[in-house]
Amino acid sequence: MKLDVVQGTTNKLISIFVQSVASASTGLGIGGLSFTGMVGTYYREGAAAAVSMGIASGSTLGNFFTGGWREITAMTGFYTIGLPNAMLEAGANSVVAMIEPSGSYAGIFAPVPLEIQLVAVNPYDAVRGGMTALPNAAAGASGGLPLLGTQIPTAAYNTSSGLVSLGIVLPTASFGAIGGLTVFGTVIPTNAAGTTGGFALVGVQIPTGTAGNTQGLAVVGIQIPSNTVSAVGGLAIVGVHLPTGIAGTTNGLPVVGVQIPSNTVSAVGGLAIVGAHLPTGIAGTTNGLPVVGSQIPSNAYSTTGGLAVVGIHLPTGLAGITQGLAVVGIQIPSNTVSAVGGLAVVGVHLPTGIAGTTSGLPVVGTQIPSNAYSTTGGLAIIGVHLPTGLAGVTQGLPVVGSQIPSNAYSTTGGLAVIGVHLPTGTAGNTSGLPVVGIQIPSNTVSAVGGLAVVGVHLPTGMAGNTSGLPVVGIQIPSNSAGNTGGLPLTGTQIPSNAYSTTGGLAAVGVHLPTALTGTTAGVATVSDVRTQAIASLVTDTYAEPAAVPAATASLKDKLGWLTIQARNKITQDSSSQTVFADDTTTLVSTSSVQDSGTVFTRGEWG
Repeated sequence: MKLDVVQGTTNKLISIFVQSVASASTGLGIGGLSFTGMVGTYYREGAAAAVSMGIASGSTLGNFFTGGWREITAMTGFYTIGLPNAMLEAGANSVVAMIEPSGSYAGIFAPVPLEIQLVAVNPYDAVRGGMTALPNAAAGASGGLPLLGTQIPTAAYNTSSGLVSLGIVLPTASFGAIGGLTVFGTVIPTNAAGTTGGFALVGVQIPTGTAGNTQGLAVVGIQIPSNTVSAVGGLAIVGVHLPTGIAGTTNGLPVVGVQIPSNTVSAVGGLAIVGAHLPTGIAGTTNGLPVVGSQIPSNAYSTTGGLAVVGIHLPTGLAGITQGLAVVGIQIPSNTVSAVGGLAVVGVHLPTGIAGTTSGLPVVGTQIPSNAYSTTGGLAIIGVHLPTGLAGVTQGLPVVGSQIPSNAYSTTGGLAVIGVHLPTGTAGNTSGLPVVGIQIPSNTVSAVGGLAVVGVHLPTGMAGNTSGLPVVGIQIPSNSAGNTGGLPLTGTQIPSNAYSTTGGLAAVGVHLPTALTGTTAGVATVSDVRTQAIASLVTDTYAEPAAVPAATASLKDKLGWLTIQARNKITQDSSSQTVFADDTTTLVSTSSVQDSGTVFTRGEWG
């Protein structure tokens, strides 16, 4: 009995026929045999010795049990046996076995030989025949080979309506990576450049300078923080975290050297830190600084409406009594000086200089606007209009010279002005700057996943012109991707799997040749294949086989053997048949013949 079984098959149950010795002439089987009179042995190709099959009683017909023996009662002579898993495991190409009678069964039935070819292919796998190198899906289906006219266009690659070659029409790098194509809707917006929702044009929406340099856009991670806008560590939005006015004017941020002293924060002449030089409370409320115009008069000290000077406008008497200063715990808070809830100390929490001059507090109407805080023209409130963090760190305002350039706005190296160097719209929306993580990738410029640099990853020319990027509707089709006249879509015209992997496009130089289709060392065109196929069938000539082809021989040799059988000289006597070569004298092969009177048998050619 000969079988083909896939290597590594487990729990294999086969049916065998046991022939009765007494009925050898008629070929009848024998029934009622028990496992107790059976001996089974198998030998795997290349093994050092044969191994017992361990024949035992089977449980139920149709259920697997190692060595399990069970009779098929409705078919005399047929039995099932469970082949040991070790018998069929990978590592050998064939295995032979013999089931023989023993004890009281000796001489009752003929031994049953088994010859099993352990194959690597699976004839019951209708998709890929058990060959794991092929995709496990039907051609044209998801995860399967692409079909011409469906996943792959029928036109020759690098021609109109055909696929394009890496390194010729397309760059060799992956799309979205350095040296690769960008993707509309991911790396590149789908709208036309220079229009709402599209890329800005150099010299129109974007300055002509190199990013990060004079007359160029600010660079994420250098001039602009890389965190998302409006999030911790990101840029503030005008009208939300920043006032809408121009810096230094009404409704704008204070300007260093004008509204805010230019000295370093916490240093002499610089702004005080909340909780260090300034109390932690909101100005004008408990634990906060007095507000000019509310708790403190807005006029200059020693002038009408301003704070009084000791010995001039303040009494010289004892505190807490008539003509004296306020008493701690009564007129003045009882908390320790320099502590939360206590008075500030000059040189510690308050500057040593005269208000309005170097090293002094800012003066309302001069260094600080006279309008009430949180109103138009007034100071911003920490936690309302200003972030709560320290300047220059997470959740704090940017520091001049660190997060914000020290140069004057609208000049080289300074911040851009809304409506002049920056668009007036909200970032991420129409007429606004692109947002990192939405319109602009968050990765570092020139790094994988970051923006390309003009003159490095992007051409220096204007879009649509010589040395510039292609323009949709001119160099790039304007039709929707995936439709007639548009770019191909991943998952439709182009497989969604990564190139060089199962289900993806083949890589030039790996799975496809680097030469052009139809040229030497290139992929053959449909016409080339058709020409070669016709030539192989109609024009090319082949010598007839000199011997019997093997079972796995080529189709050419098998067709040649059929031709020899049909046209060449054949002789036959009572025991053999012989076929000759075309010269009628050279013997090619001989087979045995036998006629029992009822059956004529011709053996294999050999």
